[in-house]
Amino acid sequence: MKHTHLSARVTALLAVIALGCTNFTACSSKNPENPEIPDQQEITEAQSTEQNPETLAQKATESKQESEPETEPVTEHVSPIESITTQLGTQQAFSGVKLNHETNKNYPVQLKDFIESGDSVQSFIFEFEANGNIGTYQGGCGISVNDDCAAATNDHWYQSADFSVAADGKYIKITWDVPAEIQNDIDANGTVQIGYWWSDVMELDLKYITCNYTRTTKIPVDETVEIPVAQQLNYQSDSAKSVKIPLSDYLDDGYTPQAMTFEISSDKALGKFNCGFGMQLQGDWYESETISKFSDQNHLSLTWIIPEDIKESIQKNAEAEFNYFWSESDLITLDSVTMKYSYGARGKLDKNRLPDDIDIQVMHQNEDAQKIVDNITAIWSLGNTLDCYNVTWSVAEFETAWGNPKTTKKMIDTVKAAGFNTIRIPVSWTDHIDEQGNIDSIWLNRVQQVVDYAMDNKLYTILNMHHDDYTWLNPTYADEDAVKEKYIKIWQQIADRFENYDTKLIFEGLNEPRVVDSPNEWTGGTPEEHEVINDLLEEFVKTIRKSGGNNPMRTLIVTTHAASIEKTAVEALEIPKDNNLIVSIHSYAPWKFTTYDYQDVTEFDDAAKEELNAQFDYLKETFVDHGIPVIIAEFGAENKNNSEERAEYYYYYITEAAKRGIPCGVWDNNVFDGEGSYGLLDREDCTWRSEEIITAIQQAMEDK
Repeated sequence: MKHTHLSARVTALLAVIALGCTNFTACSSKNPENPEIPDQQEITEAQSTEQNPETLAQKATESKQESEPETEPVTEHVSPIESITTQLGTQQAFSGVKLNHETNKNYPVQLKDFIESGDSVQSFIFEFEANGNIGTYQGGCGISVNDDCAAATNDHWYQSADFSVAADGKYIKITWDVPAEIQNDIDANGTVQIGYWWSDVMELDLKYITCNYTRTTKIPVDETVEIPVAQQLNYQSDSAKSVKIPLSDYLDDGYTPQAMTFEISSDKALGKFNCGFGMQLQGDWYESETISKFSDQNHLSLTWIIPEDIKESIQKNAEAEFNYFWSESDLITLDSVTMKYSYGARGKLDKNRLPDDIDIQVMHQNEDAQKIVDNITAIWSLGNTLDCYNVTWSVAEFETAWGNPKTTKKMIDTVKAAGFNTIRIPVSWTDHIDEQGNIDSIWLNRVQQVVDYAMDNKLYTILNMHHDDYTWLNPTYADEDAVKEKYIKIWQQIADRFENYDTKLIFEGLNEPRVVDSPNEWTGGTPEEHEVINDLLEEFVKTIRKSGGNNPMRTLIVTTHAASIEKTAVEALEIPKDNNLIVSIHSYAPWKFTTYDYQDVTEFDDAAKEELNAQFDYLKETFVDHGIPVIIAEFGAENKNNSEERAEYYYYYITEAAKRGIPCGVWDNNVFDGEGSYGLLDREDCTWRSEEIITAIQQAMEDK
């Protein structure tokens, strides 16, 4: 892959600037004296915001009579559009349906009873009972697929291979995992069929079929509200198995609920969990089909997308309802409900109903790299959370593996309230991809949920590929082909999932790419590493630009070898030909002051300041002065019981870098003592651990 070398790019960019074109952006790096990178030590429905163009109504025609009062300008509000994803199971119960392995071997069921067109189907669960011990069930499944499905075994049909399942006495649960190659090609107007070839009994009674699917759709969303509930439910008690939520307590007249996420917990694993959703309509009630989820955890998050065909019939001052039908735990708690809603049934409202902080004339403008960099106050990184790796825990609990609590919207709300307008969400994909590079849908849904916490707060949101550069992304000639194939496929899926999110969402292609444990790991790398990294960055930009939605306009971040500020790494960076890029650097300088390895170096002295000044000047001269936007995505200082000195350090770092046009990002891993103690926000209670440091950061954001 041919690239333009940095020095050549600088010359070219000067010419571009002269023509008034849009520029790039860059960042800063970690001190090479560091034997281990701090963010290696950094010990969890979803939604994208594609904001449709705001339409301002034309001023009313002036009256021909001078005495007639002038008509007020009318403003039509068009709600921002979000892409939301939910992963649910729909259950159908059966009575009197018997399968006989001699006379009635097959039973077809209409798919429209489970899914909608466009749903991605992951699995079916068939539950049978018999009068005697079933032994081993032998059978197969088939399902209708779209005409253009390449994996179809017959016209408009996919037939599974035969399978065998051991029964539990007189009961058997058969799970058919729908092959990945047909999951997105299911014909919702067709059928799914279970086949019964043999067991130790002649007849089986079909009791339940559950279809597990992922649904992604677009909804108008103006606001999101979290409703505390904290109500205990018992499915065995008619008076205690449901809860009604008065929406009028949270919504004004004229607002329309679009989606609701129910957070459920228990004191033990839930197993098979059955519930239902309801909504009060004008003179009637809507009840959903039975929702069924199998979980080995003691908590669930269930998102209900309000059906389009009932929205206009929702009762004024309506109540929503949650019904608890069954699980392995008699008692559960509905902890909270998060509701997304729009203004008006069609997302339209007079200008006077808009929130005060929304400027309807500019709220849909896209921002390019330079404008974003100019607007950043400071970046906060959600460290040691979604970037965990080499963990064998369940996906649902994966983000807590390194000791941090599950990410909540309250955490992100707290970050915004402190003055940060940018959040960086490090994500390691390494443990969540199969051999073909497909991302686990549960993991991608959770990542999307955390992204949505930030986007709901109107924060610039940086989503990246983090510790994959430590596990499988090895930038060598020997591994390049395999690495590139996996790398491109992962970013294709990320791009597709978030394609309709607005341009406040930013993709960061690599974190600290390098050959781990090599002699040059933190000293700038080798020519071989440089070439492979540059090729990967080229593929990253091409992949995003070729995808749909807002991705052709999305700001992207590229980086040097190991995100290093070392001259060897910086000069080797070959910036892809694109007019909407930021360069990212990590710099934990001055290393002896910031690292716990030198516990006796606790003073932020003049020599330390001069070292920082030299780095900031270098970045300015190399990037900023040539119109290339740059950020320092990571910096920080470990706790040596020197809060006052660290507060001065954070203030100086942010303000001095800002003087050169470089915004900075604090690394926060929720660790407060000892090695790796970069923690700032206590995520258990959402308070800032050091008042001195957060005050210094806030003052720096104000003064920069």
